[in-house]
Amino acid sequence: WRDFYNNDYTYVAKLSDGPFYDVYGNPTAELAKVEAGAQKDDEERERRKAAEKENPSCNSRWSQRDGGEVWCNTGKYPRKMFVKQKGAETIFRC
Repeated sequence: WRDFYNNDYTYVAKLSDGPFYDVYGNPTAELAKVEAGAQKDDEERERRKAAEKENPSCNSRWSQRDGGEVWCNTGKYPRKMFVKQKGAETIFRC
């Protein structure tokens, strides 16, 4: 967005004082907080991707007659993992 604004945007009006930029177009402290939060989310997403690669999902099946079964194709053993995420439940990983 900033590259577009600085390089391609055609000036059409004055900026008003807002939560993310002041009247001169300078970033505010609120923008810094938002960007820090976005950076933290990106880091968490990358951490989860690495954890998923290290501990892939298990296979599972369930039937009324036989009940449930969980297994791994990778030679690892199924185990329960707790995901730190709002509303998340225990999941099985290999």
